[in-house]
Amino acid sequence: MKGMEPETDYRAAVREASPAPMIRTFRPGPSGQFNRIFITNEKVVFRFPRYAEGAQRLSIQVAILRAIRDHVPLPVPEPISASPAAGRPGVAFVGYPLLPGVPLAGEPLQSLDSGERAHLAAELGTFLRALHSVSPSAVQTDLPHMDSRDRWADLYRRIRSRLFQHMRPEARSQVARHFEAFIDQPDTFAYEPVIRHGDFGPENVLYDPTTRRVTGIIDFDFAGLGDPAVDLSVVVASGAYGEGFGARLSAVYPVTNSALSCCAFYRRHGRCRRHCMESSTGTGSPLNEASRATGDAGASSAPEMHRLPYHASRDQ
Repeated sequence: MKGMEPETDYRAAVREASPAPMIRTFRPGPSGQFNRIFITNEKVVFRFPRYAEGAQRLSIQVAILRAIRDHVPLPVPEPISASPAAGRPGVAFVGYPLLPGVPLAGEPLQSLDSGERAHLAAELGTFLRALHSVSPSAVQTDLPHMDSRDRWADLYRRIRSRLFQHMRPEARSQVARHFEAFIDQPDTFAYEPVIRHGDFGPENVLYDPTTRRVTGIIDFDFAGLGDPAVDLSVVVASGAYGEGFGARLSAVYPVTNSALSCCAFYRRHGRCRRHCMESSTGTGSPLNEASRATGDAGASSAPEMHRLPYHASRDQ
């Protein structure tokens, strides 16, 4: 499959390229869809992108993490080593100290009471506001605009050419209406571009069940310059954090009506862009991608569609 990682001796790659101390233990971590994860000495995480697109973006991710770490109120991965083989899947990697905690998604989030949810909303809202306030000029590399009109128009063209044939007619019409209204609306792209996370779901928020506090924000694979509403859509409009969470968050990060309009679009269609990487690497089925493009409602084979996972990776 094109763009995929080769067979790699990961331990040897880390030993050769990393300034880390002697490797005493080296074990696989909870790898996700886009990265292989290894943990050395129970202290350092190494992420190897599986595909060329992720490997090529690795230097941007490292530059963003280094630029924001002193400006955000919650811990983020702090790169301490990176492979010189930038852009090569299975060889390129980044390493950083293991952050404590477990993903907030699932039982930890469901167990929060009303007061804890209010505190969580304040923490995440404060984090996003600080992240979105970091000057892009602080990042020591060129940042491509991730959410430009051209990028969304290109995604729409890809959906039409590759996925429409696998979708029901009413679903095709619905997607066409949503995308064309979004792309053609003059106010859609009137925002000031910010550094945004790009995948701010609860699976990428680390949480300590004992102290009942957030311990870090991870998975900056899709971070870049773009629309702040991409992050806000997850906490305000998606329901990922529970009913009423957006209202609590808006107390520390007010959301404009224009941003809310964009949030609704991103909530429904934003992640299909993330998963279109599967198309370019040859790893995704058209049916899988069609279900994502329509909010899991428009693929032509419903039983097959419901067997296909639609969630973010939980790797660090």
